[in-house]
Amino acid sequence: MVEKPNYDYLSDKAVDNKEQDAFQRFNFAQRIVEIIKRRKSSDSIVIGIYGAWGEGKTSVLNFIRNEVKKTKDEYIQIDFNPWRFTDEAALLTSFFNSLGEAVLASNNDKERLITEKRKWISFEWFNRQREPLKTNIETIGDLIKKYGKVTAIFGAGEAANAIGEAISNVNIDELKSRIESLLSNSGKKILIYIDDIDRLDRSEIHSIFRLVKLTGDFTNTIYILSFDQEMVSEAIGERFGSGDKKAGHNFLEKIIQIPLNIPVAAPSSLREYCFKLIDSAIQSSDIVISSTEIERFVYNFTSYVFSRLTTPRLAVRYSNTIAFSLPLLEGEVNYSDLLLIESIRVFFPSHYLFIKNNPEFFIEDYKNTYDNNLNKEKVELYQLRMEELNENLTSTEIDNIRSLLIELFPLLESVYGYGYYSQGSKEDWSRDQRIASTKYFKRYFTYSVIKGEVSDNDFRILIKLAEDTKSSSEYENHFKEMIENSNPENLIHKINEHSRQFNWNAGKQISKSLCNYSHILSEKGGILNLGHGSPFGLAALSITKIIESHGSNDESFEFSKLLMTYPPQFSFAYAINNWLRGSKVEGGKLFSDDQYVELAQIITDRAISESGEDSIFEIFPKYIGYLTQTWHQRDSAGLFDYIDSYLNKDKKNVIKFLRSFVPLIHSSAKSEPYLEDLTSNHYKYIVSIYDNHKIVDFINHIIPIDELKKKEVYWVESGDNEYDDMNLLRQFIHWNEKQSNN
Repeated sequence: MVEKPNYDYLSDKAVDNKEQDAFQRFNFAQRIVEIIKRRKSSDSIVIGIYGAWGEGKTSVLNFIRNEVKKTKDEYIQIDFNPWRFTDEAALLTSFFNSLGEAVLASNNDKERLITEKRKWISFEWFNRQREPLKTNIETIGDLIKKYGKVTAIFGAGEAANAIGEAISNVNIDELKSRIESLLSNSGKKILIYIDDIDRLDRSEIHSIFRLVKLTGDFTNTIYILSFDQEMVSEAIGERFGSGDKKAGHNFLEKIIQIPLNIPVAAPSSLREYCFKLIDSAIQSSDIVISSTEIERFVYNFTSYVFSRLTTPRLAVRYSNTIAFSLPLLEGEVNYSDLLLIESIRVFFPSHYLFIKNNPEFFIEDYKNTYDNNLNKEKVELYQLRMEELNENLTSTEIDNIRSLLIELFPLLESVYGYGYYSQGSKEDWSRDQRIASTKYFKRYFTYSVIKGEVSDNDFRILIKLAEDTKSSSEYENHFKEMIENSNPENLIHKINEHSRQFNWNAGKQISKSLCNYSHILSEKGGILNLGHGSPFGLAALSITKIIESHGSNDESFEFSKLLMTYPPQFSFAYAINNWLRGSKVEGGKLFSDDQYVELAQIITDRAISESGEDSIFEIFPKYIGYLTQTWHQRDSAGLFDYIDSYLNKDKKNVIKFLRSFVPLIHSSAKSEPYLEDLTSNHYKYIVSIYDNHKIVDFINHIIPIDELKKKEVYWVESGDNEYDDMNLLRQFIHWNEKQSNN
């Protein structure tokens, strides 16, 4: 077994050496190092590295740090992480502790200074603190720590009043002066890195810049700050000047002496980097994507998405996303569609959520159900929602997302006046596993085959087994498992979609399976609930399409004959027969007239046989029109004798006989179908296959005609009355007398 290549999900970790630099950041960092090295002044300075989220600011800091390490022991480098502090006092204390520890750890802390032990050392708050406030021997690091403690106390707001007297003899200026003197004499420079300032909340951002301002004039100290200038300006601007972003910019100009912007990554480098990650993600999934699908993806990605690929971080996020989703949906979706909808997730996240939560705009028609015209209200609503989503996009990006959405959801063409797709196109979308198909849409967002749906992988296995004549038993087990573990309707729809693509052996196997399981298929549905669009009717149609695809030949006809008796249910055999009668192939009907007559005789003989001691008029009234008509055409005398025998057996059977010709009406006005009237046409048909005088005699034997006529005949169609057997007899007499009078 070949092991799948492994995909290491990228953590978006910044790079730290020149060999990993894909976007020319190293030279930029090296130039900053040169500025630091050549600087002779001992004055503090603040360098600001500006860049948007994911542009590589942290990588630049890594490059600077590593290059500085290569110098002689001239620099003390400190990384200060401000994220974990809940208040400004803790932030200040931590900063100076970090600074003090770094100085203590350097080779320059051998000289120790004797200082006066402070009287306030016993104060409880300070007794809880560790070095340096509990000793009378201090180093530079000790002094820095002490400075931080005291500064933190003074920055603690109301708490300063409670401890003010206890530290009244501590002179901050004196401490700071001594620290600066010792730093100056040490011969070292301190580099302080503070990264990701733009990820802090507003109050924390304020605290960081208060800290820098407070200590910004320390001797031999260099701050290197990295952040998104626009985000930070907006955060700090509310407290200064006019209180807007411009005020924030002005404040930064006073704090940052060297403002530097991260170089924009070259589009070609970003594209190469992104496609390299995509290729790695696809290969690790071990999924074979056709060249046609790859070409479609690359064309649409580069045309409509690439302009949004502004940082390496977005490329990493996208590759991680598809590395996750591809294996979950292997064989279950259109890969090109999956790669494109995932690109919308990463690069147009608001649009993605709108698609996910509003499928009616993307997979449902924009036509009115009542007049088939464009639903202008729905179009306007969609356009309004898109305007809201596009508010912060450029005109080019608006055009791009529109084109990408139309590519994925062709029904949107009608929104923009480009045309309208047919039902045939919708069938293609389903067969091709497109996201535009109502049957596949949800799959792209759940990353799985939803319970009740049919797995395309399982379906492919089913077809492969059906094609192999030696795998009959394995095929039957697989079909049984699929139809029992999924929604049978979904399986029938999938079979119907692919019915013209099966080879003959697979087609026959599947047809027999549909016959065997027809009893679990619903017959409800379709227009007027007549069942033609139901799973039951669709299964019969699928069998007909399989036979059609094999063509007009003896094999097709012999198999059709078998299907008149093979299904356990007569109703399913009849449904197949019904579809076959309208079946056409190139050049005309599927079968000859004589062949259709033979099929009719087989199914009629089956009806007679299954009726047993009863009659087709009692057991199969639903099909009586077809059975008697085809029987009459080929053997009118035989049909006459069958009816005559049935009525003479029990004269009351005339009611059942006549009732079998009364139409069963399906109406939205009533929950259940109901019998209506024996019409003039029904009467004419009945007397064309049997003697009307005999029927009148049978009726008269049940109830004298004069007695029957004491009540007026009525018509169920008028809506005033419901069907009644005696009224049925009156209706027959009514038409019979009317015919006699004519």
